[in-house]
Amino acid sequence: MPETADHRHHLLALEGLAGDELVSLLDQARRFHTAAGSAPPTSLLAGRAVANLFFEDSTRTRCSFTIAAKRLGALTIDLTGAGSSLSKGESFLDTARTIHRGAGLVLIVDCMYHLGYVAYGIAVLKKSLPIGMIPTPKDALDFFQDLLYWFGRSSEKPQFGRFSYREKFDYWAIFWGMPVIALSGLILMFPVLVSKLLPSEAVSVALVAHSDEALLAVLWIFIVHFFFVHLNPRFFPLNRAMFTGKMPRRLYAEEHPLELAALDVAQGLWTESDGDPDDERAREAK
Repeated sequence: MPETADHRHHLLALEGLAGDELVSLLDQARRFHTAAGSAPPTSLLAGRAVANLFFEDSTRTRCSFTIAAKRLGALTIDLTGAGSSLSKGESFLDTARTIHRGAGLVLIVDCMYHLGYVAYGIAVLKKSLPIGMIPTPKDALDFFQDLLYWFGRSSEKPQFGRFSYREKFDYWAIFWGMPVIALSGLILMFPVLVSKLLPSEAVSVALVAHSDEALLAVLWIFIVHFFFVHLNPRFFPLNRAMFTGKMPRRLYAEEHPLELAALDVAQGLWTESDGDPDDERAREAK
């Protein structure tokens, strides 16, 4: 079935459009124009960034795209050929590499801050070691029980404590992956200097390690992490505990029932003979 103007993913030129498709586009534009004059701005694109790339000077075109995006609640970034790195011969690939390297340095700094934060809490604030994040044999059993539950082979969900096996894997995968991704990234960022200090094969090894580690991270994040933290109906569009440190009691009872029971017992709120505690309080998830 051929694509029509209403179902095209991209519209980069008018060549190839049939007459009825052009009429349909003009009719749709007229409807949008009429609605824009009477309807208030919406938040359809709230939280999203729209980058507009303009390679020809046109105030009307630039303002039209920018205003349309802002009326939908988007953050707009207007890039022009004259004001971008293209004017000095830098391509989009070069710009992407610059952004990639800057983001990598930020990630390294963030990792160092985390290590310093943990060390400061233990050495200065005398906090206890976060042993709850250390994997145990129960995590392996929970993993297989979780598979049985999600594939419909069991009606019983695994019972998690303060941290589930998924959260532990998220943490430790980054913990051991950071030295690999950071060290290989620095080697690739300064290949000439590294070649003077190490065998030339070091750069090739770093390229393989960096790309493979990045691929593993992306696969885990988009296949597993995004589902359980963002797309899960209980938390959609995201688990707000990452910002507030708190979770409604009913969700905490579903996600971390063992931890909730231990906290209630420690605070003298209930015992096993009392039955389940009420569902009205919020429980700190940290």
